[in-house]
Amino acid sequence: MSGEIPVSLARCTKLQELNLGQIQLTGRIPRELGQLTELQILHLDTNNLEGDIPTELGLLTKLKELWLFLNNLTGTIPNSLNNCTNLVSLRLSNNKLSGQLATLDLGQFPDLTALSLYENAFDGTVPESLGKCTQLQVLDLSRNNLTGTLTDFGTNFSSMRVLSLARNNLEGRIPNWIWFLKRLQVLDLSGNGFIGELPTSFESLQGMRNSTSISNLSTLYQWVSLNFKGQQQQVVYIVHSMTAIDLSENKLNGSLPPGLGAPRRI
Repeated sequence: MSGEIPVSLARCTKLQELNLGQIQLTGRIPRELGQLTELQILHLDTNNLEGDIPTELGLLTKLKELWLFLNNLTGTIPNSLNNCTNLVSLRLSNNKLSGQLATLDLGQFPDLTALSLYENAFDGTVPESLGKCTQLQVLDLSRNNLTGTLTDFGTNFSSMRVLSLARNNLEGRIPNWIWFLKRLQVLDLSGNGFIGELPTSFESLQGMRNSTSISNLSTLYQWVSLNFKGQQQQVVYIVHSMTAIDLSENKLNGSLPPGLGAPRRI
């Protein structure tokens, strides 16, 4: 199947799931899809769709999954999506979307587990309303134009597994709550302007205290472009189950730790 999304789909008012991903669709997303008020899953990802995200999608108040990633969508995220309070997964990455993330009142999505907005042109700060999404497991805002510092909005992220804020223009110190994400498996803060010292150990990441749990961490733990200052002492001792360490594009100083030979899998 290819071509444009048929407007006639709007007559299927009992539809609960519409999956048209990866079939080379072109054209715009029909505003008439807002008539599918029983819809819970809408996947239009990995196509060649263009234009804006219709405000009418905010009428889909039962929607749990909205996947529009890997298209050529432009414009901003419509305010009307704040009405979709049952959202569990919102994936808009790899488009040409812009504007500030504050457009979304993220406090309206208490069940949100995945928010993926990477590879767009969003600007402004990381919204503090993210802190109300306490069920988040995946947060990827990388490769945008976000600025400012990170506040304490993440102190209740007890389920976070993937956190990527890479390749933005964030600055300041990395807040302590990041080191207390017990279930964290992937952390990428590369390509920003963070300052400060590396932690002397990752003991506060309690899910990584022994070799078994550490091995669940991403095989590439990136500290790229963090502009950290300070010693690397003890860091390598703790990550002895990792297969790669990348400390490139930094301003680290001091000597390499004498325990560099201790990791058995690098």
